[in-house]
Amino acid sequence: MIDSTGMENYSYYSHDTENDVLCACFDPKWVDDVICKLKPDYFHSAENRVLFQAIKEMYDKSIPIDTRTVYDYLNRDGKAEAIGGILKILGVFNATPSLANVMSYIDSLKEYYYRRRIYEAGRRLKSISETSGDPDEAERIVMSIREGEDDLAFSDMTEASGNVYTSFLKRKNNEDDPNKLMTFYNFFDEVMGGFFAGQMIVLAARPGVGKSTIALNICKNIIEKSAGGPEKKQVLFLSLEMTKEEICKKIALCKTGKSEDYYIGHPDKEKEYTEALEFVSENDNLHIVCQGHINTTRIKALARRVKHKYGAVNLIVIDYLQLMDGSSVKKTTREREIADITRELKVMAKEFSVPIIALSQLNRAFDSRVIKIPKLSDLRESGAIEQDADKVFLVYNYLDAHGGKGMEEELRNVIVIDCPKNRQGIVTSQYFFFNRPASKVRELTREEDNAIAELEEKEDDYYD
Repeated sequence: MIDSTGMENYSYYSHDTENDVLCACFDPKWVDDVICKLKPDYFHSAENRVLFQAIKEMYDKSIPIDTRTVYDYLNRDGKAEAIGGILKILGVFNATPSLANVMSYIDSLKEYYYRRRIYEAGRRLKSISETSGDPDEAERIVMSIREGEDDLAFSDMTEASGNVYTSFLKRKNNEDDPNKLMTFYNFFDEVMGGFFAGQMIVLAARPGVGKSTIALNICKNIIEKSAGGPEKKQVLFLSLEMTKEEICKKIALCKTGKSEDYYIGHPDKEKEYTEALEFVSENDNLHIVCQGHINTTRIKALARRVKHKYGAVNLIVIDYLQLMDGSSVKKTTREREIADITRELKVMAKEFSVPIIALSQLNRAFDSRVIKIPKLSDLRESGAIEQDADKVFLVYNYLDAHGGKGMEEELRNVIVIDCPKNRQGIVTSQYFFFNRPASKVRELTREEDNAIAELEEKEDDYYD
């Protein structure tokens, strides 16, 4: 017999439940549900794990499942006698569960499995508390409790199609879609179709172009507009390069639309600045984390904390991707690490049903071009980022991109937000005005758009 060591407390397993579930595998009506919903690890008994693994392999190979075929399959690999031989298989087959309750047995088996996982996690956490005291390792252990959990149930397309039509009607009637997060920028909300729960959005630029400022402007808009509404939007902002003080100052200046130098030169206006700082300090729906090292495991833990305390997490912003640590302890290339990070962020967006805005650096490749307009391939470690993102926005300074020759200085503060990838809509670009001293990014007025069009004509004449 196989040695089945471990917990002997019956609150962690049930032989009867395991046998009842295995018995259902011999019934063609129930075998699909059992195989698709369970894994061998869900069984506490080592013999039952081996038996279920054999039945699963036979199912995958379309081998008929009965007592004789299962015995022969196990015997071929020398495992039949190790689990108790034909008597074990017949004992399972002759169990008399109420097959109408198979789904309940499956749920019970999973419950026992997670009790054992929690017990084992507690044991390992106790060991860490007595040795290294490493909080990152402790978080990984807690997160691993649900690791590998799969739900292979078919999606209800009736419900899905109803949701799609409801969303369509709301958009048609200019009503708010509950799954759509408003940024209060027309370009993002209307032209690009909006940011939705489960999406990963990448905002990329070279340093100093304004990607962090754009992200903070979006956060400011969301917390400000939802403050007086029925539901405060909870925003989690993770910065790997700025301090809390820098972030606080940027948001406050963005709210006023003026620079700090302006208030130094206008003491009579100082109250306006202090009121903006109070706005930042009094808002309990912007959760800022500033750390030089962070990984997806830590972000998940922080998101769970916000959701548990405030009931929801509506947006996660990460500034920025290339500064994140990989979750794997294995040595690998940085490109592979970034690929793992973006995939984990994509899964996290779906798990928490929240849009994630991940800021990213662009490489220097486009600096050598005559017209320095970035492309998707200019994303650093671009392959996985480009693949996993639902939307990608590339930000660049208009004047720098065109070399500045023959052009007006009025374009100095004009940036372009270009969307070369959008799973849910069109790809296009739009001009914005970037007031760097005031940390303010705004859309252009119609008059400003027309003025830029005239300047572009001058540029075309220059190159002609």
